[in-house]
Amino acid sequence: MDSGDFQGKFLKIGYSKRKAGGSKSSTGRPYIGAKGIGKLALLSCAKRVSVFSKTGGTDYVGGVIDNAGLDGAILGDRSTEEYPLEQLDFSLISELREGHQKGTIIYFEGTNDQLKNSDAYINPHYSPSRLGGALEAG
Repeated sequence: MDSGDFQGKFLKIGYSKRKAGGSKSSTGRPYIGAKGIGKLALLSCAKRVSVFSKTGGTDYVGGVIDNAGLDGAILGDRSTEEYPLEQLDFSLISELREGHQKGTIIYFEGTNDQLKNSDAYINPHYSPSRLGGALEAG
């Protein structure tokens, strides 16, 4: 994702790629999911979620979503403009940045028990080289 995609697509819950017509991206990849449910699912995994994303030839874009801060913003009925994401801490992915040309890295901090107990299930199904990133739990 570039910064425009991150702000206009990733951060917007309910963004629909299908409204423009079709069921596949320009590269032929089928669209999956609906109404941002995958983004919301990320937030149930940990207290803090850092999203680092880049396209070939661009710098990383993204932000940190702190669930306590987000809950406060929701209770206070604040708009997305009133709840800016925290800045990324690149030390979290220092080992992963070398050779990372494009893609998204998601880093979980303060993982919930469900995710901690999922290692036995996740590890056999996960291939960092295939996905172009890494699942990191902190």
